[in-house]
Amino acid sequence: MQASASGRIGPVRTATRAVETAQGWQVEVEKIFISGGDHDMMPRILHLVLARSGDQASGVRGLSLFLVPSHDDDGNRLPVIITRIEEKMGLHTSPTCQMTFDAAPAELLGVEGEGLRIMPIRSGCATWQNVPPPARHC
Repeated sequence: MQASASGRIGPVRTATRAVETAQGWQVEVEKIFISGGDHDMMPRILHLVLARSGDQASGVRGLSLFLVPSHDDDGNRLPVIITRIEEKMGLHTSPTCQMTFDAAPAELLGVEGEGLRIMPIRSGCATWQNVPPPARHC
């Protein structure tokens, strides 16, 4: 969820940006309530980020889905920053945090501008990755 979006897709048009550079895509956004956002159980965490890659006039068709790694292939931390651990009342077995993606390198998933169409499929499987193995279906 975007810090300023309150769980709604509409505000994404101004706060989340993905820019294609000579080195590839880069994502800039602040996200809150990211389950499994950071931990030391594996050397690299892959984040699914819905970001605007088109102009603001393109509406939801300008939203694309990106895969953003926490570390590069050599194990160096990328500009995916944990800004705070979220305080929550319920589930404490999943590390939930607020994160900033500061021009973080990203890989476009699917076709540019069709992120909203494929997000439910991808995020459904990603959510299941936080569930113990016997209960997983993805």
